[in-house]
Amino acid sequence: MSGPLIQSSISALLNRAAVPPAYPDFHQCDPIYGEDLYEFKCRSAAANLLLRYFPPNAYATTIQPGSYAFPMTHSSGDCFISIELGGPSPPPRVAISGSQIANMALWVILECVYRLNGEGGFVTAGISNLMEYSVRPTVNLANPYPMSTSFMTLTVSENARDMQPGDNDPAIAEALSAYNLNRNRNKNTHNSAAALANEENIKTWNDQAARMGRGETTSWWDIPDAANDNDEMNYECDANLGSPAEVDCTQIEWNQLSPDSDTLLVGPVMTTFLHSNTCYLAISASKPLVLTWNEIRIAFSTLMNACIQPPYGSPQGGRAYYRPPQRIGRRQEYRKRAGSVTGMYKFPCLAYSNRYGQHLSEKVQTLT
Repeated sequence: MSGPLIQSSISALLNRAAVPPAYPDFHQCDPIYGEDLYEFKCRSAAANLLLRYFPPNAYATTIQPGSYAFPMTHSSGDCFISIELGGPSPPPRVAISGSQIANMALWVILECVYRLNGEGGFVTAGISNLMEYSVRPTVNLANPYPMSTSFMTLTVSENARDMQPGDNDPAIAEALSAYNLNRNRNKNTHNSAAALANEENIKTWNDQAARMGRGETTSWWDIPDAANDNDEMNYECDANLGSPAEVDCTQIEWNQLSPDSDTLLVGPVMTTFLHSNTCYLAISASKPLVLTWNEIRIAFSTLMNACIQPPYGSPQGGRAYYRPPQRIGRRQEYRKRAGSVTGMYKFPCLAYSNRYGQHLSEKVQTLT
């Protein structure tokens, strides 16, 4: 395509009406991205960017160097436009068209630069995969995100401020929280396992948004202690839970535990029971939480060695606890300790007993 034809195509793209992003994509304006931007300069920056990254069927790559590598940037005067990928797991290639660039640029220029007297901002594209991934009841926020959750942002800013809003703007965490909340309302899943998991995610995303600062470098997926939620395990043996037979507990270990990589959703109303003659296993938590069966198997082995097959003394039941991060005040923590049967308040809990399962369930619940 010759130069005049390209410029004509760009002019046509930038002179059409701005199209709003389709939900759940959204835009965000804020003075931190710019305060004295001029519309005509930003339109010129958009035209320069389109001129540089035409034709519309070009592929942008995040790994291989080339003329279409992210981030795509261009400026005119003090107005700087950047297109980037958001998320921790960018794919090697992304298809992007000149029409898509124009739509995103026009919308930010209209909503932020024009209507808010020179403010900068950004808009997302393709964020729906991330949102849908976030509402899965078995999603573990500590696990790596799939490449399909990556999305694009176009940012209009002042003086080449490279703030990577798709990674570091708290609006992404806020949008994740809102999407989980809307899913609960729209699906009418109150008290279901999915709803309880989403409620926990809502709190997680709200907390993360509060930790982030616009223009700072904390990423929405960089949740403190998320990777270590279930790393710290404690246990205790308790003669009040009876004397389960080793042979019966071994039957649970070999025949009833799922493959290590499978997951189990547990919570206050989602206690899982496994049973073999004198041995009962209850898996519970004071809040919705996803465990791998490998974690359950490790806790099982610990109790088998320490309580069911003790190096000295008689066999007895016991409890193992994986410790989630505590986000409670000191007074609340003290009340939790004071109200605990054993003084241990960490969850989720795996308890072993030779008592009837319902009795064990009640005993586990009193620990919360």
